[in-house]
Amino acid sequence: MPGFYSGALFAQMERAGVTYTCSVPFISPIAEAVRAISEPCWEPCVDKEEGEVAEFGYRLSKERGFRRYVVKRILIAPGEQASLEAGGYRYWVLVTNDHASPSVALESEHRHKADVESGMRELKSHFGLSVLRKHGFMANWAWLLIVCLGHNLCTWLQSLGHLVPARGGRRLRAKRLRYRYLTLAAIVVRSGRRLTLKLADSYPYLREFLAVRQRLERLASLA
Repeated sequence: MPGFYSGALFAQMERAGVTYTCSVPFISPIAEAVRAISEPCWEPCVDKEEGEVAEFGYRLSKERGFRRYVVKRILIAPGEQASLEAGGYRYWVLVTNDHASPSVALESEHRHKADVESGMRELKSHFGLSVLRKHGFMANWAWLLIVCLGHNLCTWLQSLGHLVPARGGRRLRAKRLRYRYLTLAAIVVRSGRRLTLKLADSYPYLREFLAVRQRLERLASLA
């Protein structure tokens, strides 16, 4: 996270022999260094359909040595507002003392760590992990299992149901998933010994809801 971006911290980890990657705030000196990278230096990400990666050396003020910086860029979407610092791209920068791994591998590893952090934030914000309900260890252990089960079910619903991802290709947050597809205004009608769920014609995600339901029913029939 950018909040840990500190030359003193990096120096301490380097003395201790700790290998690290740390997100870098996209401030003006960093943006200037990124703009100086020539086009032939950029190469595609290893496990993403979009994005390019490059690297550069940068020295923090009041320090003598340069460190290795890795940067990823993605073209902004059509109609998205460009900025003076980033121009027509969005950038993510990290610093590392790993001088053996390729830059694309470091970017991928760092991004997947960020996904884990995003999952923890999701558990705390939308699944109740921010508060442990009981004083006993076993009760809190059970609560943790319930919270993680709910999170996993929401994740599997999106993966197996092929739900359209949110903006930027990310999964829907739990709150948005709940109000779009799980908590719906509907009527349950019994007719001919069968239960029928009636949804409103004005429901804006009706097509996606039915498509997900059909996919899940097909998977259940194969089990």
